[in-house]
Parts: sequence; C-alpha cells; structure tokens
Amino acid sequence: MAANQTLNRNLFTWGDAVQVCSSAPEGLRPNAYGSICGMRQTCTDAAAPFVPADECHYLYTVEYTDGTSAEIPEELLQIDVEAQSFQQ
Repeated sequence: MAANQTLNRNLFTWGDAVQVCSSAPEGLRPNAYGSICGMRQTCTDAAAPFVPADECHYLYTVEYTDGTSAEIPEELLQIDVEAQSFQQ
C-alpha cells in the first residue's frame, strides 16, 4: 500500500485485550498483555519505526497490565484470546 493511501479498517478497537507479538522489539515488551486505549492511522516512517516506511499503518496505544503504556503498530499485536473468551 502506498503512503498516500489510507487504510479501510483497523483490526482492534478500544478496550480490546491484546498481547504483544513475540517478534516485537524488546522495548515494546514482547508477549506482554494489555488493552487498547487509543489508536491512530499514520503513513509516515517516523511515527512507526518498527514497520515498513512506505506503507500506512494503524498505531495503538496499549496500556499494559502494570499501568504503563506504549504506542504499538497493529502488525505487532494479536488478540488475547483467553481474555476475549472470558469477557463474552
């Protein structure tokens, strides 16, 4: 997807329980759990240093279970299946 294009839909929404992928950089706390508390779309490389610069991405503010937070690209997150099934 070229940088001048926009994304049609995001995979996560506010309140979703997520886990950071094991392949994420150490600074994003691989395998950590949290919940989505914000999101934005970006098409600039400076805003998403962990993903290809020539593509648009959704970035999510994830609040970890210890109360700290980080902005993480969608590609480095997955649904926390266990928490999602518990909530339903």
